Amino acid sequence: MNQVLEEKKTAEGVKVNSNPRYGDERLMDEIEEKAKTGKKEDVIESLNLFEKKWKILPVGPARDFIYSMREYEDNEIKEKAEEVYSNSLKERDEKVRKSLENMTKSFSASFLLIQSKMKDLSRAFDISKQMADNAKDIPRILSVAFEPIPRLQSKLKDLVEFQSALNEAITKHATAMQRITTPLPMLSSPILRAESLFSNVTDRELESKKSLSEVLEKDEEEIEHEIQFISEQNEDFLFNFEAYEHLYDLERYLRGLIQVRIIGPNKSNLENKIPPEMIEEWKSRKEEEEKNPLIDGNYELIDYSDFTDLKHIFEKGRNYKLFEDIINQEHFKAVISKLHEMDPIRKKIAHSRPLSKKEFDRLILYTEDISKIFKD
Repeated sequence: MNQVLEEKKTAEGVKVNSNPRYGDERLMDEIEEKAKTGKKEDVIESLNLFEKKWKILPVGPARDFIYSMREYEDNEIKEKAEEVYSNSLKERDEKVRKSLENMTKSFSASFLLIQSKMKDLSRAFDISKQMADNAKDIPRILSVAFEPIPRLQSKLKDLVEFQSALNEAITKHATAMQRITTPLPMLSSPILRAESLFSNVTDRELESKKSLSEVLEKDEEEIEHEIQFISEQNEDFLFNFEAYEHLYDLERYLRGLIQVRIIGPNKSNLENKIPPEMIEEWKSRKEEEEKNPLIDGNYELIDYSDFTDLKHIFEKGRNYKLFEDIINQEHFKAVISKLHEMDPIRKKIAHSRPLSKKEFDRLILYTEDISKIFKD
């Protein structure tokens, strides 16, 4: 049976923590109070006590204490703090740092792959528009051009080149979606509509057929309707799939950072790092899920956070200092700024509203910026 954290008052009024799971808070308080006197002998004594007892101290406060001592103005105390740190938390910190480096490398590699797919999809959207614009000119050539057939063939060859480029740009994921998609979602995808409409535009077809209707194997009215739709559409539901994949990886990475750097070391004083009401909301979601017999769940509390929660945690107080060894403060602020701008886009995806080309391209830009920040 798990022990619960109990705080009792002794006859002298001293706080005692009866559960060693989070460390000896009373001893940590004693060390901190001794160091606060400012007397050199007291500070040295607090460091000596820390070195002897660091294994039973709460990790978060212990880390905060020794890190602050390493920045002490007095050189003798500063050197002593470095020595104590080397003999205590340094090895643990190195393991955590290595774990974060591996996590970051994996995340950056994934980011680059997703970013490439997103760029291909954005390019496919542009090519779809170019194909529609090109096809619009063909009826005008037939009606007004002198010797229209050579000019028509030139336009049709352009369509062949566009179709080839579209096939290269459209992702395998999008192609798979096209195979399983129902007519309803396809209505909101100019990329899939263009791919379907112009799929018969090949060199072989152009050798034997001259009119656009013959080449596309559709009647003129249907072609005109499709071209009009593709030309006027500024959003695509395919963007949501690629964007969600990117945001899913980003959220997992940010949750991992928070779990390793904030929650793990600060379980005894977590309210100083994460708003208490946020933690209560996570607990409520977790409890609600665990009541459902149809759901298998054994997740960390942080897994019940949402995108907005993560953003607030990173920008709270001095939390940025917990990540200084992997990202400097200036870059940290840049990431937070981009998270703010991505938040409404994330909400739009969550509510199944197709992203516009502008929103999707903004995500591509932020993907590139964030991946560079963490990679560097």
